[in-house]
Order: sequence, then C-alpha cells, then structure tokens
Amino acid sequence: MATPTCSACGANLPGAICAYCGARDGSNGRDELAAVEELHRRLATEEKEGAIHLVKMAFLPHDGTALVEAGLRLVPMLGEANTQDSLANAAMERLEAIVIKLRVHGDDDRARRALVELEQRLTRHRTSVARENRVFAVVFSLLGVLLLGGCGAALYRACG
Repeated sequence: MATPTCSACGANLPGAICAYCGARDGSNGRDELAAVEELHRRLATEEKEGAIHLVKMAFLPHDGTALVEAGLRLVPMLGEANTQDSLANAAMERLEAIVIKLRVHGDDDRARRALVELEQRLTRHRTSVARENRVFAVVFSLLGVLLLGGCGAALYRACG
C-alpha cells in the first residue's frame, strides 16, 4: 500500500495535515477542528524554522468553530518577551488572516466575540512591536551621537 502524499507539495502525508507545508488533506474525512488540533500538536514538536514555515503555510479552516480555535491557539505564540521573534511575527500574520476571515464569514455570536478578543490581542502585539522599535531607534541614535561626538573630540585633540 502506497503512503499517501500531500496534494499541495507531494510530501508524505502521515495524518490530516502535511508535515511539510501544513496543507489539509480533505480526502481523509477528518473535520477541520481535528485538523487544527493536529497542526498545533505538530507545531509544538517542530524546530523553530519548521514551525515558522508551518505557521505561514498551513491551511486556514472554513468552519467558524475551527477558525476561532485556530486563532486562539496562536495567541500564546505572539508572546510578550520578544516582539522581534520571527515565529511571533509569523503567528501575527496568520492571526491577521484569521481575523479577516472571521470578519467576512463570522456570522455567529461566538465568532464575533472571538473576533473582538483576537483584534485586541493583535493591537497589543502591534503596540509592543512599535514600542520596541522606538526603543531600538532611540538607543541607536544615542550611540550614533556618542560615536560622532567621540570622533569629533578625537579629531579636535589631534588637530588642536
């Protein structure tokens, strides 16, 4: 019996989700919520680069419940500790796609409540990223001023 392969990338397909590209195999009859759970189990065991790839490439559910669950499972990946982290950025981009899809297709109360919460979390993450970028800009500007000042002082002593 041949091992099933992913219809999107051709990799071996050990379950409902491709271990390489994150595409969902619709032919195996599993529901989307189970596929979301499988995806996040895989993300938990992947090396960082593999996890980033899966977060960026994995399927987005059509079912509202599975879509909400996919969004909620991304929230811990955003993290507060390091807003420059590429996994956090990939999670933020995926969460943005989920939010857009919920806006378009979320017609029940649970989806609307989840949409509000996920949008608030995205806003907090974007604010953290902007704050961190401002801190880096100020620090590098001060270092540049100190470096130029030091060079100017050294030239003044050398020439004067």
